[in-house]
Amino acid sequence: MRFVLFIIFSLCVLRVEAQELQVYLSGNFTTSGKVYLNPKSADPTIRNFSYSIVDIYHPGIEIRGRIYESLFLSLSADYVKAVTDEQNLTVITNLLPKSIKIDDGFITIPVELTLNYRLPFSDENFRYYMGGGIGYYIGSHYRKIGDITVNTVSRQQAFGIHVGLSMEYVYLERYIIHTGMKFRDPQYNVKSKYTKRETKINNEDILIAQETFDSKINIDGVTFFMGVALTIF
Repeated sequence: MRFVLFIIFSLCVLRVEAQELQVYLSGNFTTSGKVYLNPKSADPTIRNFSYSIVDIYHPGIEIRGRIYESLFLSLSADYVKAVTDEQNLTVITNLLPKSIKIDDGFITIPVELTLNYRLPFSDENFRYYMGGGIGYYIGSHYRKIGDITVNTVSRQQAFGIHVGLSMEYVYLERYIIHTGMKFRDPQYNVKSKYTKRETKINNEDILIAQETFDSKINIDGVTFFMGVALTIF
């Protein structure tokens, strides 16, 4: 519900002059993200233990328009999927505990409303921006063990702020190549449930000891982006 209200608010605020409405498509690169596997543990050492996933590539889309002279407002969304196959999980096989490698990570969709200021030294072809705003972050834990996956049982509402710098080259007043960087630090807790607890891997019967688990996701790296844009009208 809060996400719906956030989108409605964003669209209401995004009032633009017709000649300045632009749609951006980009390829993004986030330097790192973290997964905390026991965020509710009473032991601070266990609670703060995490593993990192680095070099995360993901797509993004943005709609931007002028609201007043050098001020531009944009609504953007990314699809961030970060998965590693280097994590281990202890399972039960032949009534004995055994550590196996699994695919583990997270999926996060940042939806962000940004106010951008076009810097005074910009010209008709090269434009430079600095900006910041608020974001709503939707996410889930990703885990795959053989044919077992996980579903989200509950998720913490996650809001945050971000700042960024960008530049663009304008060709024929309509076509744009843009690049830049963004700093943000979203994190949220999530409770997940296995789709089933028994499977077979390498002809061994595998049993997962627990049905649900808690985790915390944190995207703590810098995001770089580059792509193309088109002025619609």
